[in-house]
Amino acid sequence: MAIKQKIKFKKSQEDIQIDNLKEQVEGYKVLIKLQKDQLWELRKASSELESANNLLQGYQNVIQDLSNKLRRKES
Repeated sequence: MAIKQKIKFKKSQEDIQIDNLKEQVEGYKVLIKLQKDQLWELRKASSELESANNLLQGYQNVIQDLSNKLRRKES
């Protein structure tokens, strides 16, 4: 009878280990989703920054062109 109890206890430990591993897997899934969301936000911010830089460069070109026209007109 003692041997049977030991085997049950060992199986119970294995079940606990399996449950712990399943919980770890679920935790990793949550972390992966979080990191995917963060990566998406970073890509979105990068795209917005690139758009803002392009807009700024366009405004700088317009200002430079207007300044050059004004200088030519004053000469």
